[in-house]
Amino acid sequence: MSYVSNLSPCPALVADALAQRVTSHVVKRFPYMRGVTPRKAPGQSTGQEVFTFRTLVDLGAGRMVCVVRVVVDADGHILRTISSH
Repeated sequence: MSYVSNLSPCPALVADALAQRVTSHVVKRFPYMRGVTPRKAPGQSTGQEVFTFRTLVDLGAGRMVCVVRVVVDADGHILRTISSH
């Protein structure tokens, strides 16, 4: 006996999985962003989302704000990663 579900996944779970995937991508490239929770905003085009990571980095003699933005399309593909420094 096989079971085929025609139900789509819960949007909250899909969004959470997308946020986890984007966070993993950012932490691999920018290890100092570990533990930072992104802010999510709609992108300029329909279906796009922008995840913004912001943190303070201690330089010893001072601190610097670092920002990383990730643009994701409607299908969940990462289109662009932009860093402030």
